[in-house]
Amino acid sequence: MAYQELKLSFRGRYIVPVKRMVQWFAFWAAVFLPFVLLFYLGLGLNTLHEVTVFAGLVMLNSAAVFLGHEHNRS
Repeated sequence: MAYQELKLSFRGRYIVPVKRMVQWFAFWAAVFLPFVLLFYLGLGLNTLHEVTVFAGLVMLNSAAVFLGHEHNRS
């Protein structure tokens, strides 16, 4: 088996399914995290800890949008 064939086989067998799984999870996280953010915002941001958690969730949502934007594109 040539190196190129082995490389394609490894990519098709391991890399592509993991990439699809990450994109699927990130897509659905990007869909549902805004609801969590709204709920958390509705509770109020009274302490520095709550503000920090909220900012972290916003950054997590941004990362999820970036990673999941190609989910199920034809």
